[in-house]
Amino acid sequence: MFSAPTLSDIAAAAKVSRFTVSLSLRNSPRVATVTRNKVQVVAKSLGYRPNPTLAALMRSIRSKKRGKRRTSLALIVALEEPEWKGRHRFHYEISRGARERAEELGYGFELITLPKAKQPGRRLQQIVEARGVDGVIIAPLPKAGYILGLDYPRLVYVSVGQTLTEVPSNRIEASTYHNMRTVLRAILARGWRRPGAILNQRLSAAVENRLLGSYLAFVHENLGELTVPPMLCSEDELTAEGVVSWVRKNNPDVVIASRSVVMEWLRDAGFRIGQDIGFVHLDCPPDSITQAGMDQRLSEVGGMAVEMLGEQIQANQRGIPRIPKIVEIEGVWHDGPTLPAR
Repeated sequence: MFSAPTLSDIAAAAKVSRFTVSLSLRNSPRVATVTRNKVQVVAKSLGYRPNPTLAALMRSIRSKKRGKRRTSLALIVALEEPEWKGRHRFHYEISRGARERAEELGYGFELITLPKAKQPGRRLQQIVEARGVDGVIIAPLPKAGYILGLDYPRLVYVSVGQTLTEVPSNRIEASTYHNMRTVLRAILARGWRRPGAILNQRLSAAVENRLLGSYLAFVHENLGELTVPPMLCSEDELTAEGVVSWVRKNNPDVVIASRSVVMEWLRDAGFRIGQDIGFVHLDCPPDSITQAGMDQRLSEVGGMAVEMLGEQIQANQRGIPRIPKIVEIEGVWHDGPTLPAR
């Protein structure tokens, strides 16, 4: 069955952002002519056809009088500014996707990081209200159970991930259970038979242990006996010595991990990656050419959060939801030289 290409599909094929695709398909002069023509050619080759109903809605949104105030959205990241800049790809991709989708839908958008204050939640609330923000997206928090302390009954809000636990919320998240199963299917399909997973205990808890549960269930269903127990460790325990020791003791033929440095540690220990041992990254950048793994489609997660929040604003759904909704975005497998067919 034919599946109509999305803006993300066109962006990937044309090697531009979704926002650039959106502008190009509207013949916007904000995009260079060469780029605009290239995007339109790619879109046509993929069989793209505009949705007339959606196009009419978008024109209505964009044709609002200039003097009328735009709906304003904010992404709250519970990190202080020095921590945020350049260090957290996960948050950056969510922020990028949210900003691009907000621009496409005609919303104002800003990023709010954690203020330095004795009561950061109260200060955050003051910032949101002072800036006239209509709705907020709460990015993944540093750990499960983290307390922001916002005045939720006064907010229109959604959250990303499972870490906001102080109140119920409508949320959007990467489908971690599905993603781990996709990884394991890809491993078996390429002839590898002894996968071993290295999981950070804090991050595993932040996704309600779905990665671990998915791993154990898949191994039980498809391989029977658990011959390679997963390595569960804290951030301090994740060391080169610990990883190499675990590999030599349990003899996995492929290692699944969420940090590229694990692959470097194995290489430094004399393992030939892709030959002696395979490597799969659980959060693989979509443009990576050096490793195999899962692209969690984090920018799409951010974009979907904007859509969910926009729906709540339009319906005036303020405060804690009576029946919380969850939307999951499934990742896609990314081939790479660290997991060749055997």
